[in-house]
Amino acid sequence: MLGITTESIAIARTSFFCADLFRIQGYDRVKTPWSSILVWTFAAIMVLIAIWSIAVLFANWYKKPTYSAKKLFQALARKHRLSSQEVTIISQIAKKLPPSVPPAVLFIEPSYWESANTVPDGNAQQLASKIFGSAYHPQSY
Repeated sequence: MLGITTESIAIARTSFFCADLFRIQGYDRVKTPWSSILVWTFAAIMVLIAIWSIAVLFANWYKKPTYSAKKLFQALARKHRLSSQEVTIISQIAKKLPPSVPPAVLFIEPSYWESANTVPDGNAQQLASKIFGSAYHPQSY
């Protein structure tokens, strides 16, 4: 036997009946609005792209480090517990550095303290010793 039962015949009649109902109501004559489907699909894709690009921009902005020579200089001065007078002395020395060298290099490289001799205040060498400790040797530069 083919496996045709009365249940399968009843299901087939029901589905044919539903199809007949749709035909009676005129759904078979309605054209599919492809232009509307296309427009809505395009709009949905554009919304998804906009959401994705905003998320990427926000993620990049959030992770982006902010480099500022001035902030680094201030942070190093705070870390070394320098007074405002000492920061002023370092700022005067930093003004004599080449423009391409950031002022914070004075906390890293003792060789830039050569220009400290031209600062009117004689505390520059003491300040360099305070920053570098025993690593600072003014006669070697």
